[in-house]
Amino acid sequence: MITDTGYQGIQKIHNNSELLKKKSKKNPLTKNDKKNNPRLAGE
Repeated sequence: MITDTGYQGIQKIHNNSELLKKKSKKNPLTKNDKKNNPRLAGE
């Protein structure tokens, strides 16, 4: 199950859920996160 950040609590209920990663000023996205976010958003 792929969700956006509005469904953060779903991880406790559904083990196979994936959330898109968000960057912040102090924690930029890793190369792996940059590669996976478009894939998750397209599904």
